[in-house]
Amino acid sequence: MKKAILLLLTIISITSCEDLFLTHSEYQDKEFTKRARNHELYDTSDYDFDSLAEIGGWISQNIKYKSDEGADDWANPEDTINRGYGDCEDRTILFMNMAYFAFGIEPTLAGVYHSRHVAAGGDVNHAVVMIDGELYEPAWFWHVDYEVKYYYTFWEVFKGE
Repeated sequence: MKKAILLLLTIISITSCEDLFLTHSEYQDKEFTKRARNHELYDTSDYDFDSLAEIGGWISQNIKYKSDEGADDWANPEDTINRGYGDCEDRTILFMNMAYFAFGIEPTLAGVYHSRHVAAGGDVNHAVVMIDGELYEPAWFWHVDYEVKYYYTFWEVFKGE
């Protein structure tokens, strides 16, 4: 009995009470919102890009794809550049940052369902860049056609607004 009470108290201390009654999709949305917000802008204006496709090419060549081990951590652009790897969210946030400093545009981060990533589970399993309602893979800047499940504007990602 004491073990059950200790376990319950541990769960409540880790998770807010409202989280105990959320559906999987609601919990996933709340977790993605926490991870997506408040990233730090990193001045990449020293990089000389002539197009968004060049940014995508640079990311593809210099930021190797690597899944997070353990918890899904959405890195700041500076961290992604310094370590030379990242997953789809890291590469998308980096692309958004570089596009802002190169061309003054404010892309959106879109969470999508992509059948190639079904092992990730849930309703959302991939992140891409959205510009003027069109979706692009952040590496190579290829146009894609996925179902958008959620999105975060530029300023939600970088200022949490």
